[in-house]
Amino acid sequence: MHIHYHYVSIIIVLCFSIRTTKCSIIEVKAGESRELPCSTTARFDTRWYRSSTSDKDPIVSIEKRISTNGRYILQKDGALSIRKIDISDADSYFCREDLIGRTVTHQLVVNYLEVPVLKLPVTYSKIGENATFICSSKGVPNLYNATWFKDRNVLNVNDTMKYSQTNTTSLEIIRLEKEDIGRYHCKVENDAFKDTEGKSNRPKYFAVSYLGEITLKSPEIHLRQNTTGGFFLFCCKWIPPYHH
Repeated sequence: MHIHYHYVSIIIVLCFSIRTTKCSIIEVKAGESRELPCSTTARFDTRWYRSSTSDKDPIVSIEKRISTNGRYILQKDGALSIRKIDISDADSYFCREDLIGRTVTHQLVVNYLEVPVLKLPVTYSKIGENATFICSSKGVPNLYNATWFKDRNVLNVNDTMKYSQTNTTSLEIIRLEKEDIGRYHCKVENDAFKDTEGKSNRPKYFAVSYLGEITLKSPEIHLRQNTTGGFFLFCCKWIPPYHH
């Protein structure tokens, strides 16, 4: 299990600041449910608190076994059950058994990963220019990988002549070509959400502007084609017929 070491100092402070006989770090994914154990003794006097709420106001107790939002439940053995955990549940939880002066503390770490937002250049890019894409997302633990796709095929970002990456969440396409027109998306992962659990954005269309010339012999029409990523504007000029 991946331990978030920046929480360890919080646990140590709690252990010394309150009469704690047990401390632990519990990791859980957003959307899951989990029970935080207390003990099997003096269960009739067990009260659960969060460090972010008032010490005088337990979230559950023998008098109030179910919290107002219905997601916190005091079990018969004194454990705290949390249903459908979300990011806001990340906190320090501790149960107190007042008859024996026992306190058990748990640091609940909620792992999550947001669907990424793909940012394309705000203006049309032209042939020969460079274009930078940004794949923006948040998660716990931090992101460690982003995979890039064009038309649902994985891009070969190892081709450093074509692609440049200053980090895993940015991609620069070097010297744009018509072949770079297409639909792009990215997939992000962290230690908690890997492979099929990674998050992807909906594909976005990327256009490239270029200018070309087409001449048709029959009928004798000269076409000047101004093309922007697959959308065609034609400017037509009649060529007078040849007279003998």
